[in-house]
Amino acid sequence: MLAVGICAAIEEVRWGPWEDVATMLPRSYANAVQRSGGVALVIPPDEAAVEDPDLVLGRVDALVLAGGSDVDPTSYGETPHPQTQRVWPERDRFELATATRPAGLASTRSGWSQGPWPRRRRVGTALR
Repeated sequence: MLAVGICAAIEEVRWGPWEDVATMLPRSYANAVQRSGGVALVIPPDEAAVEDPDLVLGRVDALVLAGGSDVDPTSYGETPHPQTQRVWPERDRFELATATRPAGLASTRSGWSQGPWPRRRRVGTALR
């Protein structure tokens, strides 16, 4: 059974009496992995993994970059567009480090670009 890491989003949330910043993931991502026969592992952004992506990649067979907030355009040398919404640079650093690491995973990497649902684009292999 494959262990599939799913990168979690960072969002400001309200839950009952709490209002906080949370790492979170829509349940549909884990459901897709489980329907495909894998074990879903939710992975929050981690600065240690930015420096050494193998801390994460060495523990999973596949990696999914889930949707979420906009990618910070400054992370790839561009100026933010006026419509760019909330960005989480720590998430961008983590996902760029793990996604751009030379292939070493046992199976294909798969993911969706960050951004509002209508603008997400699937890349790689789809989970059914």
